[in-house]
Order: sequence, then C-alpha cells, then structure tokens
Amino acid sequence: MKYDIIVLGAGSAGLNIASFMNTLKLKVLLVEKHLIGGDCLNYGCVPSKALISVAHTAAQARKAGQLGLQLEGTINMKKVAETIAARQEVIRVHENPEYFRQKGIDVEIGSPGFVSKNSIVINGKECRARRIVIATGSRPFIPLIGGIDKVNYFTNETIFANRELPGTLLVIGGGPIGIELAQAYQRLGANVTVVEMEKRILPKEDEDISRALTEVLRKEGIDIRTGVRVMKFPGTHSVIIKDQEEREETLSFDRVLVAAGRRLNIEGLDLEKAGIKVNKNKIEVDNYLRTTN
Repeated sequence: MKYDIIVLGAGSAGLNIASFMNTLKLKVLLVEKHLIGGDCLNYGCVPSKALISVAHTAAQARKAGQLGLQLEGTINMKKVAETIAARQEVIRVHENPEYFRQKGIDVEIGSPGFVSKNSIVINGKECRARRIVIATGSRPFIPLIGGIDKVNYFTNETIFANRELPGTLLVIGGGPIGIELAQAYQRLGANVTVVEMEKRILPKEDEDISRALTEVLRKEGIDIRTGVRVMKFPGTHSVIIKDQEEREETLSFDRVLVAAGRRLNIEGLDLEKAGIKVNKNKIEVDNYLRTTN
C-alpha cells in the first residue's frame, strides 16, 4: 500500500500531524501500538488533571471549617477512579480508530518495523510513503534498584486506575509527574514522601520556582527528601535511601510510585534498516527534527 505520509504513534504529536495532513488531502496511514491518544489521554494530561481536580476539592473541603462550614466524609478511591475514567471517555469519542477512519485516515493497531527508508511492515503488510514520521513517545523509566522487581509499584501508566488510598505513598522522583501526583495523593489523605537524587525538586525548572513549590508542598504535609539515592528495597514495603553524606535510612511505605524519568519507545522499530542513527537510546536529528537518513 502506498501513502503520502505514514505516522508512527497516535499520541498528541501523531494525531495532530495525521489530522493536518489529512486536511491537505494527502493519503495518510496512522499506526499505533497500544491506545489512540497516547500519554495525554491515557496516562497523562486528562487523567492527571481529573485526579488533581478531585484532590483540590478534597483539600478545600478540609479547609471549610475555617469558614464555618463543618464537612465530614471519606475518600472513595473506587469512585475517584471511575470519575477519571469518565473524563477520559469524553475525549475518546473523538480519539479512537473508527473516528479517524471515518475522516479518511487509514489506521493500523500493531507493532510497526522499518523495512527501508520509505517503507514499514505492520500487521504483515508492507506500506510505503514519501515521508514517515516517528512520534512513538516514551514510557516510564524503571531504575535498576535491587528488589524493585518484588515491589508492586505504580507508574503514571497504572496509578490512575488505583482504587484504594494508601496510608503512605513513597514517590521516587521529584520531576513534574512525581510532584503533581504526590500533591494529589497528599490532598486525598495519604502520607506522602518524595525522594529526589538531585539537590532540589523540579531540577530542570528555575531554582526560585523549585524553592517556592518545595515550601508550599511541605506546608501541605509532604515529606520531601532531596540529594538522596534509593539504594535497595529490602522488602516489599520498605526502602533504604542514602544521603550525600553517605548516611543510610530505612523508610516504610504502603505503595510506591516510580516517576524517575522517561525512556523512548523505539525498540522494535528496526531503525537501522531505514538508516536512522541512534545514540544513547536517542534518535539523532537536525535542527528541523529530521533523522540522519
């Protein structure tokens, strides 16, 4: 099958590219390995903001007493998970395979692999195009920590389906994902500890922003540990951390969220068959995001 453009990945980038090219009357093939919508719909923007909204309401309810409103209640995590799923379904009405097929875009669900610079194989079919866009996104990076394989940990791909509020939540990683979920769970009623190996949370942001947010989060009750390394999990509910002075401490938790960075989804694409160079698990591109081929 011949196309003008093949888009690998149906996340935010891939969907926008495929839709725009379709408006130009180009013949488009959209390929997705898992779920249409990518991280934003399934594991990021949509579910996280739904969770944050619920958590914000819970936090405001706890402060209602200061205004003379006496409110009581408990968090029903099953209902919270259902609320998140309902928000996602609103978006899925126009982010599903059939929706794009009706617009004239061919959609294949499966694992693609390059055959040459201008062709791929998907579901046993070879497809060619003048241009191929790689927009396969990323997934959670799971660090090689001793004992982590024995721990029933969350990532951003699993936590939004959680139906039980943990008494204590350990968050590994003080980046955007870890911090927003840490605050949400603290506001829902968990006791949250964040461990970050850099000297401050949100290390890629300006230092004054990091400092101000740290103060806010600590006032909300979150235990933030920076400049520490996670050494190992001696049990399924405990972890050993070490600070910059090599002092070790054991922390206990009910559940743990791993938010220690991202890893590109490029395995299995057979990039070398297309002449695409990869360096340290990253695709080499120029200033216009063009690959080496």
